[in-house]
Amino acid sequence: MRKLSFLFFVLIVQYTALAQGLEQRLWLERNIVLLKNSNSFVPLMRLDTLNFSVEIQDQELIPFYSAFVRYARIVNTTKANVFVYPLRGSEMPVAFRHPNIIVVFSPNQCIIDSIAAEADVLLYVPSDDSLAQDYAVQVLFGAIAARGRLKDSTRFFDRGFGIMTHGGLRLKYTVPAELGLDSAYISGQIDSIVNNAIRLHAFPGCQILAAKDGKVFFYKAYGYLTYDSILPVSMNNIYDLASITKIAAAAPCLMKLYDQGLLDLNATLGDYFPWLRFSNKRNVSLLDALTHQARLKPWLAYWTYTLDRHGELKKKYFSTDSSARYPYPVAGGLYASRRAVWLVHRLIRRSPLLPEKKYRYSDLSFYLYPELVESLTGEDFQSCLQRNFYRPLGAWRMGFRPYRRFPIEMIVPTEYDSVFRKQQVWGTVHDEGAAMIGGVSGHAGLFANADDLAKLMQMYLNYGTYGGRRYISDTTLRRWTSYQFTQQGNRRGIVFDKPLLEHPELGTPSPMASPGSFGHSGFTGTFTWADPQTGLLFVFLSNRVYPTRKNLNLIHYNVRTNIHSVLYEAIFKAQSNEENN
Repeated sequence: MRKLSFLFFVLIVQYTALAQGLEQRLWLERNIVLLKNSNSFVPLMRLDTLNFSVEIQDQELIPFYSAFVRYARIVNTTKANVFVYPLRGSEMPVAFRHPNIIVVFSPNQCIIDSIAAEADVLLYVPSDDSLAQDYAVQVLFGAIAARGRLKDSTRFFDRGFGIMTHGGLRLKYTVPAELGLDSAYISGQIDSIVNNAIRLHAFPGCQILAAKDGKVFFYKAYGYLTYDSILPVSMNNIYDLASITKIAAAAPCLMKLYDQGLLDLNATLGDYFPWLRFSNKRNVSLLDALTHQARLKPWLAYWTYTLDRHGELKKKYFSTDSSARYPYPVAGGLYASRRAVWLVHRLIRRSPLLPEKKYRYSDLSFYLYPELVESLTGEDFQSCLQRNFYRPLGAWRMGFRPYRRFPIEMIVPTEYDSVFRKQQVWGTVHDEGAAMIGGVSGHAGLFANADDLAKLMQMYLNYGTYGGRRYISDTTLRRWTSYQFTQQGNRRGIVFDKPLLEHPELGTPSPMASPGSFGHSGFTGTFTWADPQTGLLFVFLSNRVYPTRKNLNLIHYNVRTNIHSVLYEAIFKAQSNEENN
């Protein structure tokens, strides 16, 4: 419990290090020295097998902790298999545990010799301010290369000694100037857009992350979790991603199956789902379903079929107590029965097809993909995602049912549901259909913060690689993120959204986004987009549906598009200046 309280304290610490100047950052990159690296442990690679305990003795080292949780989860000492000791001055623990990483922050090298024998990995940083702590973490995780060398000899190490490592393996957190971008313009424009949007109640708060070429140059939280202005948004708060779930949960599993030759895009829903073989969906191709041209209805109001004549939820579908009969959590104190899941499937099976085959966005088939993943792999959907993607990516906050893993204060609330659940939705999925089946679906239910979503999106932008590991083949990602049926007027990739074919200024992404770009938006007020042409990655997370989905100000004021355009303008301005020089 003490560890959890400390973590929550860290979550509200703002990352002031990112505001510090480029000159100091370049100096740190030249002067952080890796002195020991047993078994080439650094850069840290297998985040799915490493459990870190960060042993902080000094409150001045909280920025180190804050930077560390951007990349990996920190666990209790009893569950750890790697122990990290950041030290200032001459303060040392009574005893070190192994295997360990010791990071020394001091302008004086004398402390190195006293602990060198104890270290499995020893990193020396000749400064102890917040930026130095931030950059030390980035060296450990391979975002920045270790290339410093000692200025003077010590008892164990000669002058000029330093172990070299590679950088660029993971997202680097820096400032716009490193990329030649105008920091004042970017910050001024985005601050103005967001603060005005909050004032106009477009949303209570948000997270924004922007990266170019794998370097995060804008990273900021705004506002509060709710309009009562009690809990400020930090970059560690977790948002309901809504339909971004399609590209962040359904797509990675399906692409991996496609890579393995287990998924045939030309097969039909009837081929993969026996219970659809005698329905009107039997001949619907998987490719048509994944590109939203399968004649499927956009959505169904599933929960309305569970009401009695008085408008109350029927007991055969819902209970206020969890049990084997009612295993699926819907909201606080409300659980669904297996009959509710069967009802959703029955309604999908019986739903009529639209009269014309053309692009029409639909959630319906995405309810089914977790079942498809399980049938083809023998592994449940959540386990498949965690084992193959989220854990190795270091996306430790990304997942379904976050209330099981995090304190409620860390999760951002969505809508007050006055019709179905009749309570504030907080910690469980906003989407009613996903809620009825327990919060795990291919169309909605995923939660994450901007950092973790950015890791997945950067992997896509890298065409399948991140952190020194390949997740999906280059050819698969190129196909799935490309236009599929432009001649039919369909702008979609396979699962992924794309810029509008005509009048791109009317879409959510900036009209400056290239035709090769891709991403998705979410009903709750979320949006992410990646552009291979410029290397730009953009993540915007908000809870615009708080306290009601009727609030359309986020869309009305074009907030996400305008911020996206600011980033493109800054990049194109920098490119123009470079050409003119």
